[in-house]
Amino acid sequence: MDAREVQPRLVRSEACLLAALTESRQRRAVTLPKLLHDYDWLNRALRTFDELSFGLPRLVAAGFVVVTGADGDLRLEPSSKAREWGKSIRRNARGAGGVLEAAARLAGAPPYPVPEQEEDRSLGRLPGLAEADVNEAVRAYEAWFWPRARPFLAASRALSRVIGNALRA
Repeated sequence: MDAREVQPRLVRSEACLLAALTESRQRRAVTLPKLLHDYDWLNRALRTFDELSFGLPRLVAAGFVVVTGADGDLRLEPSSKAREWGKSIRRNARGAGGVLEAAARLAGAPPYPVPEQEEDRSLGRLPGLAEADVNEAVRAYEAWFWPRARPFLAASRALSRVIGNALRA
């Protein structure tokens, strides 16, 4: 079954979540901060509580994701079907942008810049996932990310100043 046959239908943000979950090519379950890390790497954005809590049940219902763990410590594992889907994306994509385009295409979602289709929330929120859990996962990811990113941002700003001064001269 391909993601286009899933009911309720996946939207682009779920296709990106699935691509992030399969991007690491690991067969083991990942934590929410790890999923946010991989999603941010691919899409340069973080998912909101609503996107996660309503989107993950569609991925579970489609057989792409297995959720384990207890409240506050959920783990997300790509199914064998999801891993095959991820391999298909990687075979047909170049770079992060290509991964996102291939994921959306496989999900039957419209390509950028076409607006995202309205999501079906009939399955409700993912049981065991609270907004506080997502906020904590974002904080944990940011605590990992910012110490590593700041030196690159500082170097980028300094280089921009040097280039700007050279162009003005």
